Amino acid sequence: MEDAGNVPRGHRARLVVGAAAGIVIGAAMLLSAVLLRLPPPTLHAYAAAGAVLAWYAIVHSAIALLMLAFGRARLAAGYVSAARSLDLRIAAQWTAYACAVGIIALAVLHVPPRLGVGP
Repeated sequence: MEDAGNVPRGHRARLVVGAAAGIVIGAAMLLSAVLLRLPPPTLHAYAAAGAVLAWYAIVHSAIALLMLAFGRARLAAGYVSAARSLDLRIAAQWTAYACAVGIIALAVLHVPPRLGVGP
């Protein structure tokens, strides 16, 4: 078991920023469906696509949070070093993907209704 003090500062910072971004994106996705009051998915194709995209982003944000919590636990236990930081890098990439999906989902959910397109 190696000392957690050997972990580069960039990995620690990415872990914290990634966790915060995952929490914010997940909360935004949950709130966006409520705030927009999307019609039932069986009513219109836009509502169905919006619901699927929202749940896809929510699930990927939740997985990202689990990955970041696992990385944080390994970091606290001292199992992560500069040579063994793959789990933190994978979690950072997954979080970046979840954030990108969340941003796209928010745009799909918010922009068309503002333009008058949709149900």
